[in-house]
Amino acid sequence: MRYFTEGFLSVNFFFILSGFCISYGYYDKLKYNKISSLEFFEKRIKHLWPIHFIFLIISLLVYYNNDIISGLFQLRFLVNLFLLQSFIPTLDYLFSYNALSWCVSNEIFYYLLFTVLIYIPIRKQYFLCAVLWSIILLNIVIANQNNRVDVYFFYINPIFRFGDFLIGVILYHLYKQGYYVSYIERHATFFEFISMTILFISIYCASMYNNWLWKWQVWYTITCIPLIYVFSVSKGVFSKLLSSKLFLYLGSISYPLYLSHQVILALVKNYFIKDLINCESILIVGTIGIILSIVLSIIIKHGIMNNIAKIL
Repeated sequence: MRYFTEGFLSVNFFFILSGFCISYGYYDKLKYNKISSLEFFEKRIKHLWPIHFIFLIISLLVYYNNDIISGLFQLRFLVNLFLLQSFIPTLDYLFSYNALSWCVSNEIFYYLLFTVLIYIPIRKQYFLCAVLWSIILLNIVIANQNNRVDVYFFYINPIFRFGDFLIGVILYHLYKQGYYVSYIERHATFFEFISMTILFISIYCASMYNNWLWKWQVWYTITCIPLIYVFSVSKGVFSKLLSSKLFLYLGSISYPLYLSHQVILALVKNYFIKDLINCESILIVGTIGIILSIVLSIIIKHGIMNNIAKIL
């Protein structure tokens, strides 16, 4: 079970990957005015906000089932509605309603920063990344000395998490410049295997180490960088497997799956609470919750997302 507690590494992975993919898709288009900043931001809002709103309402019904009116007419609801919760450093706001939407709140902020970042010379982007990570590391060292573990400051803080997104942008620049790309192409399967092995070893080592500050902000950022860069070349056996129709389809429902899984797991846990007596029962119930989340995400994709896309 200790390996499953390392699941938060997906946060580091997501923000780095997001920085890379957004740069890959929009950096040159924005820089050379093929698309305006307003059009870019509008496209991202259309993609993210409607599904966020759906799960905000679902979480309102689930968590405030006895007093929905009270849950609706709270300042926290408005903050969540406009995806501002990651800027309010109190758990009452951060994890209210659909707690996982704090990631989306951060992401919207990074899209705004991205429209400014593209006009900064690449060398200065490298410098900005180095300065930001120096500040992050310094804060971690100081916090360690004072035995201070602040979930908001080190795990959610939009400014610190921008460090991961910015690394993704830097990786894109290296990829575009062909930095070791041809070498990775010639030995793609080997490097994909090595990068995955590094990640699995890092999970094993981190599971025995309880310094959350380094794990939240640094450890998995380091181990996700080679994984994302190597797979961006997409020439190995493993990347071809991930390019199959099944995984592409799972990728297309990943956003509603992310936003739904905690609410679904909470419902399933409450239903099976008396049966959760050992690791095996927890895994079985957790698996049921994930399957239900996937089914719900498929329904939302075909019944809602596709229709919203047509309307917008």
